Parts: sequence; C-alpha cells; structure tokens
Amino acid sequence: MRRSLVFFLCCLAIVAGVAVHSLGWSRVRFGDPFYFYIAFLAFLTSAAFVFHKNKKIAVWCLVGGFFILGWWRYSVSIPEINPSHIGWYTDQEVRLRGRVTAEPDPREEVTRYQLGNLQRAEGVGREYAPLRGKIVLSARPMPAYHYGDILEVACRLEKPGQIEGFDYAAYLAREDVYALCAFPESVRLVASGQGLWIRARLFEVKARFASSIERILPEPHASFLGGILYGARRSIPADLAEDFRRTGTSHLIALSGYNISVVAGFILALLSRMWIPRRAAFPLAIFSICCFIILAGAGASLVRAGIMGGIVLLAKNSGRLSRVRNVLTFSAAVMLLQNPKILAFDVGFQLSFAATLGLVAFGPYFSEKFSFLTKWLGLREAAAATFSAIFATLPLILHTFGTLSLVAPLANILVVPLMPVTMIAGFLAGLAPA
Repeated sequence: MRRSLVFFLCCLAIVAGVAVHSLGWSRVRFGDPFYFYIAFLAFLTSAAFVFHKNKKIAVWCLVGGFFILGWWRYSVSIPEINPSHIGWYTDQEVRLRGRVTAEPDPREEVTRYQLGNLQRAEGVGREYAPLRGKIVLSARPMPAYHYGDILEVACRLEKPGQIEGFDYAAYLAREDVYALCAFPESVRLVASGQGLWIRARLFEVKARFASSIERILPEPHASFLGGILYGARRSIPADLAEDFRRTGTSHLIALSGYNISVVAGFILALLSRMWIPRRAAFPLAIFSICCFIILAGAGASLVRAGIMGGIVLLAKNSGRLSRVRNVLTFSAAVMLLQNPKILAFDVGFQLSFAATLGLVAFGPYFSEKFSFLTKWLGLREAAAATFSAIFATLPLILHTFGTLSLVAPLANILVVPLMPVTMIAGFLAGLAPA
C-alpha cells in the first residue's frame, strides 16, 4: 500500500472519528476519556508493529488508532459542567469579570461581545474565582468596548437554546460559549489592551480598511464589498439579502475559500501575462492570500477560507487529484483537531469543504462539458466552477436551508466572471489613504 494512500486514510480516519462522535453523541462526554483513549491508541500502535509483516493488518490498526484519536478529541472538547464552569451558573444572578476575546459584533441596536478568561465574584469580599468557558454579552452600542478590554458585568445568565429549529446552543458551543448575558444591570471597564498584541493590531488594520471602503461607497454597496472581501454583511438590507438568497448568490457576500481563490487566481493570470514562470507565480499567489487575510483581520473564518483557497490553487497548479485529496483531508484533520465542533455545527466549514471538494473533483469534468462556451471573461471557468460547487453542496443546502434556487446556475455564470475585477478594485480601494 502506497504511503500517500496510508496518509490519506489516517487523516480521513480522524475526520470520521470526529464525525461519528459529533453526529451520534454530540453532547455525551464518556466519563474522563483521556486515559482510556491513550491506552487504546497504545494498543493499536503496538498491534501495528506486531503485524508489521502483514502490512494490510498493520495499516488498518494504524487507521483505527487515528479514528479513536478523532473520537477522543471530540469527547474531551465536551466540558464537564461543574462549579468551575460558567454553564453551572445559568439562570442565576452573577457578577463576572472577563476579557473581550473576539472582535465585537455591532448590530443596529445592540453590540455583542464574547467574554473569556472569566472570573466570578465570591463572598462579601468579592474575591474572584476563575471559570472555564465563555459568555456572549449583549449590550447597548454605546459606550463601545474593544478587543482586549477587561469588563466587569452584573447580570442574569441564560442558557442558549433553540431558535426556530436552529440549535443555537451547539452553534455557540463550537466557540466554547455556554451562557448568554443580555443587557446586564451594569458594565464597568476595568482595563484595556489586555489581548494579544498581534491580534489587536490586525483588528485595527481591518477597521481602517473597512473605514476606507465606507468612506468611498454608500450603503448597501459598502456592505456588499465588505462581505466579499472580509465577511462583513451586517448592514445589507434584509430585502437585498433575501434577493441574494433567492437567486442562489448569497455565497458572494459570505467570504469563502472560493472568494480568496478568485483573488489568487486573478493574480496568477496577471503574472502569467507578465511572462513569469508558473513555478514562481504559484508561491506569489499563495503569498497574496496571506497578505489578503492579514489585511482583512485574520479571523477564524478568514483563515479557513484562506486554507480552502490555497487548496483550490494547489489543485489547479498540480493537476493531480491524489495530491490535492491528501492536502484536503490533512487540512480537515488539522482544523478538527484544533476545534472538533466545527464539523457538525459550523455550516460555513461544511459548505467550504464541500464546495472545495466539488471544484477539485468535478471541475475538470464540467470544464469539458462546457467546452462549447467561450473563455472570454472566464465564462467557461465560471460555468464549470458554478456547477461543480452546486453539485457538491446541493445535499447540504437542501438539508440545512430547505430551499433551492432554480436560477442560481445562470445567475452565477453571469456574475462570477465579474468577481475578480470587483474584489481587486475593492481591495485597492480599501488600501487608499484617508
């Protein structure tokens, strides 16, 4: 058995282990699984060495070990709710201190903050005891707080639940959030600048970038450009967002691996026009993806989209499905080992991987089927990419959203070829000085 195939099977086993646990027993923590799974991994590894002469048995023992690794990783991500966890204090009045651990999410009448590094006030002396887990704080837009601020809040914690059939609790749990604090009795700023320095600087760069776009364009155009460049879509009117949904073009205003691969693909085409060898142009395109992510704030969704965009570029550059297959499964395994809950509870992650898999697996087939279309303005490539992504994501879209746009293929074929120019122009506009 080839090493590349063994590598692929081991990575796939990690994904399968996470999938089986998260889809079958998403909230079940099997006691304290650490020692059991370490022992089981040791057993499987030993079995692989014992049966090393029979390579098939050795390989399947190894694959089984990686399956258990994925299962174990998800199991240990489920917290034990006890007095040292924030989930223990839902439906209670508490006084907490916490640090703003993510970029604030401003809405029309409320701003949401994610608070981590929590401490709960105890006793008359108000001594603070550390707590595991995070909360989402919903407060009025003013005064505004920022990433790295230490806040002291007094409020009644609520447990996240279902919202119109949507499992909001599971969605928040993927970010280790297990309680909500809506419009607290009091909020006091204790300290500022307590976050990671590099992340704070990235958020500042993103804010200046967004400010440049808002200064140049009116709404909803600024929000549309913000959506395709760095995932900002809050200011888009509800009726316009509904139009995007009905035409199957909502993905244009939700940053994905495809959006980033469009930018890098445009740079690849530009470099090829400048007679730069493809071997040198590919690393330059990857470098452009990194710069794009950094300038847009380097959030988790951006990093994920960057990985997906890089995989699409690798597929186009190598022309070898087997190599891209390994890179795709390895990327999935690494991301799930870092946060196993995104597989079952992050639709963006699911759609990104499904669409990327579709572009890699079905792109050449649809390119051949649409050979009658002109390559002018990238119409043939847009048609192939659209049908590849739709074919791969259709089951997930029907299961998650329950709707399918019949005009989506035509709308995407007409719009997608214009996306590279729009994104590059918008990106340059965001770099314009004040």
